[in-house]
Amino acid sequence: LGTWLLWVGWNGFNAGSANGADGLAALALMNTNAAAATGLVTWVAIDAIRGHVSISGSCLGPIVGLVAVTPACGFVQPGWSLLIAFIATVIVYFLLLNKHHMHFDDALDVAIVHGCGGIIGAFLTGL
Repeated sequence: LGTWLLWVGWNGFNAGSANGADGLAALALMNTNAAAATGLVTWVAIDAIRGHVSISGSCLGPIVGLVAVTPACGFVQPGWSLLIAFIATVIVYFLLLNKHHMHFDDALDVAIVHGCGGIIGAFLTGL
């Protein structure tokens, strides 16, 4: 339920930033949903390859996609939002796998998911 509420709310956050119901808002809305879906599919695919599919993974994937596409949602075409979400999800997934080896204490994975996901998205927007 929480992931769904974030996903739906993020549409208003990103599309509402266009300050009008125009093509820019539609582009932001399309990119937001495409990135969230890409994050979900990417996370679950990696989990399936590793033989460990989980509900928490299917909740974190869309959030990574949403966070990563936020800086880019009004500036890139939908294909690029898919790539941004894919790259960010893969990187965040493996950072979370290795956070204990890095002696990084992040109980709810907020710093890695939101911090790293956002930094990756901002960086990839500029490319």
